[in-house]
Amino acid sequence: MREVIKQRIFSYIILGVLCAIMPYITAIVLIIATGDRIIGLSYCFIPSTIIAHFIFAIVFLKVKKILKYTLPLVTALISIIGTYFFGSLNLFHIEFDMYGYWDMVLIHFIIATTTWEIIYHILKLLKTERIENEKRDKLGEY
Repeated sequence: MREVIKQRIFSYIILGVLCAIMPYITAIVLIIATGDRIIGLSYCFIPSTIIAHFIFAIVFLKVKKILKYTLPLVTALISIIGTYFFGSLNLFHIEFDMYGYWDMVLIHFIIATTTWEIIYHILKLLKTERIENEKRDKLGEY
């Protein structure tokens, strides 16, 4: 049990690193591609969120391939909508930088971690029910 908790904490730390680093990498690529710093910075959040969630799912999810490719889209969508909603409310304002980058990273990390934790518990519940149904089928109970 403790090993599972340690593994989940480690995976969420990696998710936090991905949430912090991927916008930088995506912004650099978009600035080079567009040739404009403002456009590159303004459009980097959505692709970086999708990429971060796909990397997290591919590395840490142990489910069927269809879920490995659909769950990151769902979590990325929830994270994008939640970050824009909570970002506009100015609930978290770190004042660490003038662009609000770290505010976005903090909000995105909180929403992404919460979303992945909910998905973890849903998948665990579904797996438990499937195992119980298989046991009942083997025993011949209906």
